[in-house]
Amino acid sequence: MVLCLLAGYSGAWGHYSSRFVCHEAVKFAWGADAVAGCLPSSDALELAQFCDAVYSVMGGEAEAKCRKSVSNGTLPHPSLVSYQLFGDTGSHYDFSRCPINEGTSRMWVCGDGSSPALNMYWRWIQAAESAPTLCVRIYDFCVAASYYADAESSLHQVRYISNHCDMDIEASIDRCMEAGTGDCGSSMVCQFDNRDRGLGMMFARQKMGESSSTLGRVVANLTVEGLRLKAMPLTPMKGVVVLVNSIDLPAAAEAASLLRAGGVNAIVSNASDFERLRYNLRVVVVGGQNAPEGVGVVASQVMSQEDEALILKTGASGVFVKDGQWMEGQKVVVVAGNEAADTARELSDSFQMILSEVR
Repeated sequence: MVLCLLAGYSGAWGHYSSRFVCHEAVKFAWGADAVAGCLPSSDALELAQFCDAVYSVMGGEAEAKCRKSVSNGTLPHPSLVSYQLFGDTGSHYDFSRCPINEGTSRMWVCGDGSSPALNMYWRWIQAAESAPTLCVRIYDFCVAASYYADAESSLHQVRYISNHCDMDIEASIDRCMEAGTGDCGSSMVCQFDNRDRGLGMMFARQKMGESSSTLGRVVANLTVEGLRLKAMPLTPMKGVVVLVNSIDLPAAAEAASLLRAGGVNAIVSNASDFERLRYNLRVVVVGGQNAPEGVGVVASQVMSQEDEALILKTGASGVFVKDGQWMEGQKVVVVAGNEAADTARELSDSFQMILSEVR
């Protein structure tokens, strides 16, 4: 059924086409409401959880870019994020297949048989399998889809293109897709040239392009994977919620990164989002009773009068632990100082003790 629905579509993978592939696969797997509700998401907590997935798949540098982009309101569409934000262009190729016809050219145009795009696709699918919410799962899925779509494009199965035919073909298809003019297949002669790469004087030419069947196959296969993910239960967040205001955020973000490095999943939250997170089993509140932006209100629920009096002294700071604050089995840790610098120092000095409390 899906293949019949897609028979008229076509494409290679420019920005519009990439979004199209994501939206179509999500629509067929989860429904049109999922597209409208999640693409894009405006939920700060879910975007923070997406950045957690970025950390698990791509590491701390990419995660930092994700969180900064979320904070600035500039996070790209998930189908474009690997290119536009992370700059992971080198992983969008699949050299396990070779579309070059001429035998001697195949050896140097088609690479070493590796599949970085498919490798990244499966890593993002694994992240989607353990996603805590539907929209986070769909974000993970659409990042995965961008790698899979490129792996299926013959233009991403070759190296050493010297006449920009790949960009010209993709741009042509993208314009056609956006205009909605029907069959958007495109082709042209591609030239391959490795003379500047120390391999000798080697040249090759071949007509290449993409067609309706390529895009149909991509969306159909992604839809099957999306239906599999849809049937899987979501995974509620495990780990620690770090409640913080904007003044203490730099120190708290660093502590959250260290928690993750120590094997603890950490979600950084503001006071507004915390209303939905206060029943997590492990909570760290960064700031005392006078912390701004609603954090002080939460801290004062946890700290005793003696705790509050302690940090009113110049240069004072402390770590205060309370069990069962909002639910049985819960542990809440408040890290507070007289000034922001005192709080930051306490976070650093007491990190190992905090880590032992929230593990």
